[in-house]
Amino acid sequence: MIVEADLRSGTMTTARHALTLARPLMAVPGPVTSTQSAGCHQLIQAGRAACVTDTNDILAVISASGAAAREPGAEPAERRPLHP
Repeated sequence: MIVEADLRSGTMTTARHALTLARPLMAVPGPVTSTQSAGCHQLIQAGRAACVTDTNDILAVISASGAAAREPGAEPAERRPLHP
């Protein structure tokens, strides 16, 4: 997930790397007037990143990517809590 990304930033490099690895990419949109949000807006507009604005959006992306990644009939991955 990227929160701020200028068009020519390390964040955008990381985002492109995630896409080459077929990882789900999420972006939190910022103000359209901010150059620090231009990369996020570009990725969302091109359909390369899912626009997320709350936890429900994030869970939907994660659920969709997890369902697509599993083989048919495979057992789901073990779930671990985020904090012990």
